[in-house]
Amino acid sequence: MSTGVQRFQLPTSIFRSEGDSFQIDYVQRCDSRQEARFTPSPPPSFGVAGGLAPGLPPGQWIVASAIVSNDEHHAADRLWSECLLEVLPRAKHAAIAGVDATVNDPNAKRALHARTRALGVDMESHVAARVAHDHGLPFAACRVILDPAHRTLPPAARVSLRAQAVPDPRAVLRSVTAEPSQLPGLIRLALDASIAKIALRRGRAARP
Repeated sequence: MSTGVQRFQLPTSIFRSEGDSFQIDYVQRCDSRQEARFTPSPPPSFGVAGGLAPGLPPGQWIVASAIVSNDEHHAADRLWSECLLEVLPRAKHAAIAGVDATVNDPNAKRALHARTRALGVDMESHVAARVAHDHGLPFAACRVILDPAHRTLPPAARVSLRAQAVPDPRAVLRSVTAEPSQLPGLIRLALDASIAKIALRRGRAARP
């Protein structure tokens, strides 16, 4: 899982509990539609994303219509996406951008949105879409907005991550000590993360 807070992640345990359960529900719901294809059905790219379009608040779901990255464009599987949109009826259906480095400030987010028309950005979906495409597998993605388009990521949110994409507390503390003015931004980001966590849990609880 990733994000577009792309690398500032909610605790990994959240993604295990919320993500795995959601993927199981999703696969059970959609398998009958996929049986005729005789094709393995991988779970969707699931997690949080950075917002690119104005007006998308933390907690907003996006079901990918496509994943765009540099000169790549991978359309999401229609049937899989329809399943996700049924489970997440308030989700936006739009492109998600995939990047290899964090998109940290509003100007960069606006530029990426203008170039791709994507509503969100993360650092994993484009890799998963590429692998699925190369192996002829259906692909889908659903992401929850964590940091909205107008939000700048504080430096401490961009520190190196430890195993399983968990921020290193010592690195975060060093960053805050060196630049204490970022503390309000970190608090705001933590509140956004709480909203995203609630959205993930509601997504898991959604039933047809």
